[in-house]
Amino acid sequence: MRSWRVGTYSMGAALISLGLFLFAAQFLKINLSAVMKAWWPVILIILGIELLVFLQMNKKENPPVKYDFLSIIFVIVIGSLGVAFALANTTGIIDKIDYAVNSEQKTLDLPIFDEEVPSVIKRIVVDTAYPLTIESTNELKVSVFGTYQSTVRKLEKLVDKPEEFIQKHINGDTIFIRIKELPVKEQFFQTIGEVTPTILVPGNINLEVNGHQHEIKLKSRTLLSNWEVTNAGNVTVKIKKDENVSVVARDSRIVNSELGWDQIKRLEDFESSDRTSEENEKVLREYNEQEWVVEAVKKIGKGEYTILVLDSESVQIEFGL
Repeated sequence: MRSWRVGTYSMGAALISLGLFLFAAQFLKINLSAVMKAWWPVILIILGIELLVFLQMNKKENPPVKYDFLSIIFVIVIGSLGVAFALANTTGIIDKIDYAVNSEQKTLDLPIFDEEVPSVIKRIVVDTAYPLTIESTNELKVSVFGTYQSTVRKLEKLVDKPEEFIQKHINGDTIFIRIKELPVKEQFFQTIGEVTPTILVPGNINLEVNGHQHEIKLKSRTLLSNWEVTNAGNVTVKIKKDENVSVVARDSRIVNSELGWDQIKRLEDFESSDRTSEENEKVLREYNEQEWVVEAVKKIGKGEYTILVLDSESVQIEFGL
């Protein structure tokens, strides 16, 4: 009487189907995660078909059934992995892994933001989530452009419209511009590298910038207004020698004091109830050695207009644009 070992054909068929799926994925450019999603249920189908076909073909003989335990264990393991794969797929983990595998680090352009400035505007306030370069122009409009680095798929972008990273609001004679953080679509694997926006502002309208401890680069070209930068990291002021500007640093560290600042007011006293008088003197000495100043002024030309830097990590002046 013929006997049949349950699992033998299933294991062979499972390996053949896996090979076919992987072959299709390799040469037909099919997504590997999609292959795995389609393949693992096939194992259970093959095992069920094997049982039904054999019993149907041999129902009169009532053949004894033996079990190929090694093959059955193999099928069970693969089936269990398939169930685990399916559960992981329902939680979205597989999609995130697939996103990471099929992504690459790219440098992309930020969508260009252009906004005409109404004639009633007397002040522009900028709040930035990234290091920022600011340049003055002769045009009555605000423009923002730049690049960013991110882990994305082919043809994918983090932002398609300026509104996704720029927030604009006009209130009375003031226009508020906020440069927001770029959206992160895949929390686990997507990374955002360097973001380098540049903003162009009219040179004849007063400007206020909140740097949020980020590096700020100021490039004034025939400045006809007052600029103020607060709470920034390193601030670099690039300016022409024939400008008509005074650069003022307050409660900040001046980097290139060798330029010959016209006025420097240093910290003369430092008192803290948490320290002894000797410790206070040491702190005062360290502040002065690091070029921290209460106020420093560098006048270029007549110094009619002012670039004021407050509460920032450092202030550096560079001549020439």
